[in-house]
Amino acid sequence: MIIDAEKDIRFYCGTSGSGKSYQIKTDIEDESRVLIFDPEGEYSNPSGKFKMAKAFTQMQPFVEAVEKNKNGSFRFALQQDGAQAFEFFCMVNRVLAQDVHKPTACVVDELAGVEKTAGKAQGTWHKILTRGRKHQIKVRAGAQSPTEVSKTIMRQRSHLWVGHMTRQSDWQYIANEIPVTVEDLKALRPSPYFDSISHIQGKEPKINK
Repeated sequence: MIIDAEKDIRFYCGTSGSGKSYQIKTDIEDESRVLIFDPEGEYSNPSGKFKMAKAFTQMQPFVEAVEKNKNGSFRFALQQDGAQAFEFFCMVNRVLAQDVHKPTACVVDELAGVEKTAGKAQGTWHKILTRGRKHQIKVRAGAQSPTEVSKTIMRQRSHLWVGHMTRQSDWQYIANEIPVTVEDLKALRPSPYFDSISHIQGKEPKINK
């Protein structure tokens, strides 16, 4: 079954301390079905504010939990790292979506650590970005530097969140993508201010200070 669902691909970029991960956690808080690629264990540690994900350090138990709960609600995190583990995680997301056809959030923070190229996205990740909408996959992906991840997610995004960054190349890259200036981007402050710019495709950017 293929569903004509609205595209919901959100890309977040900002250095450590920009509030990027906090924003991702905020945006998935009300999602009932969430799969997270979480090498650092950030989404399964008690934070006092956000819902915790159940962590799996091995692939087989992760798959078994997804299969057992595929028709219900869940918040599962795969605590592995590297391109091979990421491809496996993406395959689980895609198989689940094709099998069940229920909205599911696919969360990948620190995307630059697992993507192989800054050109076209590779493997199943590319299929999720370009075809996942038809199977109701919602993407929430973050990176410290937008120039270090594939261009596919920038082309496919429906939402963009930008926090504090420090590199000229990153400022220029974002300024070429949305109607903001390099000066707007330079002015974004990190913790404790957590300034940001949010942009939804087809609308004017919003500067949050």
